Amino acid sequence: MGDQGSTDRAAWEAEMFRLLAENVTDYAIFVVDPHRHIRSWNHGAERLLGFTEGEIVGQRCDRFFTPEDVRAGVPQRELDEALATGRGDDDRWHVRKDGTRFWASGVVTPLRDGGGALRGFAKIMRDRTDLKRAADAAHERERQLRLLTDRAPVLIAHCDAARRYKFVNRPYAARFGLLPEQVVGRHVRDVLGGPGYAAVERHVGAVLAGGRVEFESEVPHAGSGTQTMRCAYDPEFDDAGRVVGFVAAIVNVTEGRRAGDALRESEERLRTLSDNLPDGAVYQVECDPDGGRQFTFISAGVEKLFGVTPAEALADANALYGLVHEGDRQRVASAEDAALRSSAPFDCEFRSWTRTGGVVWVHARSAPRRLPAGQTVWEGVLVDVTARKQADAELTRLHAESERQRRLFDTALSNTTDFNFLFDLDMRVVYANRALLALWGRTADQALGKTLAELDYPPDVEAQVAGNIRRVVETGRSVRDETPYSGPAPTGCYEYILTPVLEAGRVVQVAGSSRDITPRKVMEDTLRDQAERLRDADRKKDEFLATLAHELRNPLAPISNGLHVMRLSPSDPAAVERSRGVMERQLTQLVRLVDDLLDVSRITRGKLDLRRGRVDVRAVVGAAVETSRPAVEQAGHELTVALPDGPVVVDGDAARLAQVVSNLLSNSAKYTPPGGHIRLAVERGNGAVSVSVRDDGVGIPAGMLGRVFEMFTQVDRTLEKTTGGLGIGLSLVKGLVEMHGGTVEARSGGEGRGSEFVVTLPAAGPAAGHPGRPPAGTGDTGAAPAGRRVLVVDDNVDAADSLGQLIELLGHEARTAHDGEAGVAAAEAFRPDVILMDIGMPKLNGYDACRRIRQQPRGKTVIVVAQTGWGQDDDKRKSLDAGFDFHMVKPVDPAALMQLLAGLPPATA
Repeated sequence: MGDQGSTDRAAWEAEMFRLLAENVTDYAIFVVDPHRHIRSWNHGAERLLGFTEGEIVGQRCDRFFTPEDVRAGVPQRELDEALATGRGDDDRWHVRKDGTRFWASGVVTPLRDGGGALRGFAKIMRDRTDLKRAADAAHERERQLRLLTDRAPVLIAHCDAARRYKFVNRPYAARFGLLPEQVVGRHVRDVLGGPGYAAVERHVGAVLAGGRVEFESEVPHAGSGTQTMRCAYDPEFDDAGRVVGFVAAIVNVTEGRRAGDALRESEERLRTLSDNLPDGAVYQVECDPDGGRQFTFISAGVEKLFGVTPAEALADANALYGLVHEGDRQRVASAEDAALRSSAPFDCEFRSWTRTGGVVWVHARSAPRRLPAGQTVWEGVLVDVTARKQADAELTRLHAESERQRRLFDTALSNTTDFNFLFDLDMRVVYANRALLALWGRTADQALGKTLAELDYPPDVEAQVAGNIRRVVETGRSVRDETPYSGPAPTGCYEYILTPVLEAGRVVQVAGSSRDITPRKVMEDTLRDQAERLRDADRKKDEFLATLAHELRNPLAPISNGLHVMRLSPSDPAAVERSRGVMERQLTQLVRLVDDLLDVSRITRGKLDLRRGRVDVRAVVGAAVETSRPAVEQAGHELTVALPDGPVVVDGDAARLAQVVSNLLSNSAKYTPPGGHIRLAVERGNGAVSVSVRDDGVGIPAGMLGRVFEMFTQVDRTLEKTTGGLGIGLSLVKGLVEMHGGTVEARSGGEGRGSEFVVTLPAAGPAAGHPGRPPAGTGDTGAAPAGRRVLVVDDNVDAADSLGQLIELLGHEARTAHDGEAGVAAAEAFRPDVILMDIGMPKLNGYDACRRIRQQPRGKTVIVVAQTGWGQDDDKRKSLDAGFDFHMVKPVDPAALMQLLAGLPPATA
């Protein structure tokens, strides 16, 4: 009874498995023996693979593996894997009975009997083709995204709300010397570095708050320096609307700005070219063999050509195709069909109606291009050639009246300055007008019937013209060309056009006209040279502005640092004194920088006046050495000065000559490595005085010796070797020396071999009295009498208040006002002895304010001093004309102010 029950249960289980296998139609379920022969086959297998049970049972399962997998032994390897591990996975392409392929996901399980003997294998498969294709498409999209972003000229990053990178493209990672996988997962601060992160931190906070952010930032980086980056941050939201991260697109516009002018020039050239193209349109059209046409793009010129708008043509291609003239429609269709069949370019001229009932001649040319999706498009142009066709028709009509026109031709062309001619088909001259005969230096009898070679044309010119004549004969179309010519005629450049002479549609002669275009060519060359010089000047201007910004910032940094030190260490007199010294030196450097710029401007415009007198060059050298000594000593150089025993006198401006020598000494100090040697020598002889400054510094390349005196020129502008300066010091030296009737020369053995600058000035003749001396320093400022009432008027509140504080420290009473109208009112109320007034102010400028003050009861006696950043001679003249007593250039030197106050008459009650 027990055995019978077990048998019944086994039969029931076998029946249940059979029913399961038969009724599950979404899965292929079958059994193979150890030799891969199929032993059972369910309906799902028949539905998936196409074989009936009768067709496949007894066959090897290799039948539905791909040939390449069968050759690779995959069917057996799958069973071996199932035996080794208990199951074999089978995700691969398979082949149905009809030969089609599908992607199946399956598993193979070994079947063993109760004694553990292998009886076969059970396999379950399911069609996963759609999933496979979707996965492949997703992978391809990801690959294309990576390909696109890695090649885009944009730095792209995707970060989560914790400010950690989720994705970066390769250019973004490369900027930091990393690979994308070395960036992903790291915090933004760790990659940008402290300064870089500080520059963008508030923008990151803004985008994580949910707003789009666009900005430009100067982003410092240890590897690439400070660069200007244009950034756009967009927040990423989840389905609930919460910000979960952001995407950053960053473009480095540092180099782009420098290329701005070049880009605008390129755009202007492109715009000019486009504006001068012939009337017509550009188009893209899809064509199919059945005659279907669909425009996918057509430019606005189509409306001018046919009266059909682009929108109409895009909506219905027949809006254009239907306008083809009925007399040309079959020819156009045949040419288009031939191009479609052979995938060759389409080129055809035909007539077309316009919307207004007119007829135009159109030249259509296009070429095929296969798109990635597989369809073929034709891209080309439609050009209005009506004028040319009309000209051709007119030319044909003229040829039909050849005899009469020949006489008119001879009469008209013999009286023009152009060179007109006719060639026969053997390229012999059959006509030449008087101007051409004169150019050749021959009579008609000497020229007619001759070839160009027989007329002594250079071989290259003869070959070019002969080739163009053959083209006209072969094509029946005109040819325009130009050629240099140095034959019997004067050397120059000549433009010519060759036109066919037709009879009964056949070319019988070639007519031509030529003219001398040498002046035009010379003008074009001149314009190109001028454009190159302008580009060079523009480049130098950009370099100068960048350097000027750098040089103005250099002194501002230590001044700012000094202010911070003084604020943080008020009880440390030594620190305050050191900071004050640093700030004074840097302020002096700023003033000297501005003074040099103004001097160069005055020299360039011829506005600089020299205060000439008899000057002892030895005293000039002494003043220059004292001025330059801090720079020389700071660099640890050894300075040697060699002077003659007696006076060395020249006729000049002592202050300007001291400026020349000081600039040369400062130049040597800058371009000589620390611990170098500088020698300054003065010599006289042969009616001249020479001042030389020689050093053992970096030297000057031979190619730069002739350019070092040009404006804004520096020998080496690389960041590693930069020594500061605007590149105007030597230009200023040259200008001042030449104003004294002298010369300056640069000498050097090359890079690393030092340099020498020699100034030569005419020696002064003998004269009575003592030679002049350079201006003295500020000297003893004296003590300004106390008790003066001083009004400071300046719209810069800090400048006005600080100057007022200084005046009070000097023992005077000070008041301040911050615009012109307030200054006039304060002058009347405060009744000052002295007014220090800015020029450029709101409400009322300094000139007009001074004029109003002069109209007050005490206005004629008060001392009014202009204190302004404008220091040209014309500025000083304007201030005196407005009623100012003195003109002082900002920043006002405290010693000069004390000297001014000390020299004023005593204050009155």
